[in-house]
Amino acid sequence: RKMSENGAWSQQVSYWREKLRDVPMLQLPTDRPLPSNQTYQGASESWDMPAKLSKEVRALCRAEGATLFTTLLASFAVLLNRYSGQFDIPIGTSITGRNRREFDQMIGYFVNVLVMRNDLSDQPSFVQLLRRVHQTFLEGLQHQDVPFELLVKELQPGRNAAYNPLFQVFFLLLQTEKRAELTLDTNLENVPVPSVTSKFDLSVQVEDSGEQLTVIAEYNTDFFHQRTIQGMLRIWGNLLRSIVNSPDSIISNYSLLE
Repeated sequence: RKMSENGAWSQQVSYWREKLRDVPMLQLPTDRPLPSNQTYQGASESWDMPAKLSKEVRALCRAEGATLFTTLLASFAVLLNRYSGQFDIPIGTSITGRNRREFDQMIGYFVNVLVMRNDLSDQPSFVQLLRRVHQTFLEGLQHQDVPFELLVKELQPGRNAAYNPLFQVFFLLLQTEKRAELTLDTNLENVPVPSVTSKFDLSVQVEDSGEQLTVIAEYNTDFFHQRTIQGMLRIWGNLLRSIVNSPDSIISNYSLLE
C-alpha cells in the first residue's frame, strides 16, 4: 500500500512499459498447429547433465564472474534463437519476492514473475551476451515489486486466448542441495511426479544439487511431441559444450551437433 501511495509502483511500471514495449511473441516451431484457445495439457522430460559438462559450466561461471542462473539463461536464449530464428527473446522467470528483511520470517506467498527480454540482434559473443543478460536481470530485480498480474493489467498487451501474455517460455533454477534437518532418524528421498499439465508452451527448470544439474522440461503436448523435447534437451547439451569450449565465439558460430 505504501509503494502504491508514494508512487514507487508507478515508477516501476514505467520501467516495464518501456522495457517491454512491442515485446514479440516467441514463435517456436511446433509439431501441431496452435489451438485457438490456450490449453494446459502437458508432460515432462528430464535430462541429467553429464558431470564433466556440469563442471565446465561452473568453471565458466567462475571465470566470467557470473552466476549459474545467468549463464544457463543466456545459453537457453541462444538455443531459443536457433530454434525460432528470432533475436528478441522474452523469457519468464520467478523470484522469491522476499527482498526486504521484514519478509524473512513472514508466512505467505511472495513469489513474483519477471520477464527477461534478451537482445541477440547484433550477433554478440556468448561472453557479451552473458554480461547483457546479467545487467538485464539486475535491472529486473530493482523493479521486481510490481505483481505480474498488475503489470499485465497496466501494460495491456495485445491478448490472445491461445498464448500467455508477455512471454511463452519460462526458465527457473532451483537450488536443491539443502534439506531440512529432522530430529528423527529419517531418510529423505525425492520422488518425481509425472507432469500432466503445462502452465506455459515450454517451461525449463534446472535443479542444482550442488554436484548434479538436472534439467526438467515441462511442455504443452498440444504443441510438441515427446521426441521434439528430447531432441531440444540433447541439442542444448551440444550447445553448452560448444560454449564452454569457446565462450568468446559469436553465438551464431556455435555448432548444435555433437
